[in-house]
Amino acid sequence: MKISKPKVTFEENLNKIKESGETVPISALYALSNMTPERQAQFQTVWSNLHPELRRKIAAALNDLAEEVIELEFDEVFIFLLHDQEAEVRGKAIDGLWENESRQVLGELLKMLESDPSAWVREKAAIGVGRFAYLAEVGRLPQRWIDRVRDTLLAQAMSGKNPVEVERRVIEGLGYFSNNEQVTKIIERAYQSDDDLLIAGAIRAMGRNMNQRWLPEIGKEMSNSDPLIRYEAATAVGEIGSKELLMALVALFQDEDLEVRLAAVWALGQLGGPEASSQLKELLHDERESMREAAQEALKELAYADSPLIPLSGEI
Repeated sequence: MKISKPKVTFEENLNKIKESGETVPISALYALSNMTPERQAQFQTVWSNLHPELRRKIAAALNDLAEEVIELEFDEVFIFLLHDQEAEVRGKAIDGLWENESRQVLGELLKMLESDPSAWVREKAAIGVGRFAYLAEVGRLPQRWIDRVRDTLLAQAMSGKNPVEVERRVIEGLGYFSNNEQVTKIIERAYQSDDDLLIAGAIRAMGRNMNQRWLPEIGKEMSNSDPLIRYEAATAVGEIGSKELLMALVALFQDEDLEVRLAAVWALGQLGGPEASSQLKELLHDERESMREAAQEALKELAYADSPLIPLSGEI
């Protein structure tokens, strides 16, 4: 999508934002993309005087714009918004930085996980830190940052002070640290708890751990009465990549829950191999459109894994 050059000055757009009342001036928000340091300072001055409700609406609108128009880049704005007084703004800022892999953002997320007054924001921060835990696992972080991510997540998991929503996300992030005895014990403790959210988090962590030792637990939970847990179990099979539970995934194609069915199809695409390919091709003729589309995408992933130089496009 081509972006037209603004017909008004940056200052005029700032004034539109400042004087907008309760209505978000979407066209003016384009001016906040890729700002110079000078313009960033001007924006921050205006922002501090906006009504909280308008700040919440603008933060949400910036997220939407960034998704809809890939040329727009609001990272510096979102980093600034991480310090907003409104929890909803801080949470939206974390969402907006989802693809940012900078150490600056990681440092902010770690601090927010440890001390943000909003449990909802800490949960989002934990999810964000989990993304960096994945980068640590695949060798894309320096060792000092790997240690900091791991140690912060471990400290939060052991603190006993977090609400279950936050603890769940912390455990999920820890799952990426395989061959760590402390992590294994934390996953086991969560799995053996009476809380379905913690159990779901433990299962996701098992998948991310990519350790075959968890297969009995994952296989058992594929028939759990809670669709959230079945969903996590199906996803975990795909994460681990074990064909041992292939037919259990196929059985989930008939699950009553749509998300569970789609997770099973995705997981089968991750497993690969002739049997997985055959099962997915059969789904191409399924009467359910959602399953046909999911099978098509899974087969594309499978084909890409076999021949990564071939673009993921066209029909299978």
